[in-house]
Amino acid sequence: MGKIFCIIGNSGAGKTSLAKDVFKSDSRVKHLVSCTTRTRREGENDHSYNFYSRVYFEELLFTESLEVLEYDEYGGEYYGLLRSTVEEALEDTESAYLMVITYKGFAVLKDLFPSDVEGVYIRCNPFRALGRVLKRGDSIHNSIHRFFVNLRFLFSKREGVRYCVDNNGGISGTVVKVLGIIDGYFNTI
Repeated sequence: MGKIFCIIGNSGAGKTSLAKDVFKSDSRVKHLVSCTTRTRREGENDHSYNFYSRVYFEELLFTESLEVLEYDEYGGEYYGLLRSTVEEALEDTESAYLMVITYKGFAVLKDLFPSDVEGVYIRCNPFRALGRVLKRGDSIHNSIHRFFVNLRFLFSKREGVRYCVDNNGGISGTVVKVLGIIDGYFNTI
């Protein structure tokens, strides 16, 4: 069986930037692509998300096939992960898969695939995270809301999360730490 590493953490922690740098650093690490109904952002490609219409996603969601393993609605848009995507990744024993996901989504995957899914919590100072969120152009209202959500998340228990990595300095040090975690998997196969 393959392995899926879930990058989780508060908004502005640097999860997406970290994941991009990990992919660039090790060709054995592949992106587990989730899906969304939101509009594609500048610079995103087909490897960022599978972009679906809301109607199509709801068709997947409300059928009896259980194709959508987990989903959440954020900012009026759906984000989710398909069963076929996860099963395909777990069949690939030559690679490790990495994805950025909410803690809720991670918990669902960990429950369904306990030995095949690992959580990596990216911890970041909430004030630094707030600055990053503002810098990327989020509204003041959303940024302040995320700041308080981040504070709550920072002090909450994260069941099933095996690893915690700080991202308060440069991203390159955080990338090295995450690559070390993933290397541990490659050393066991």
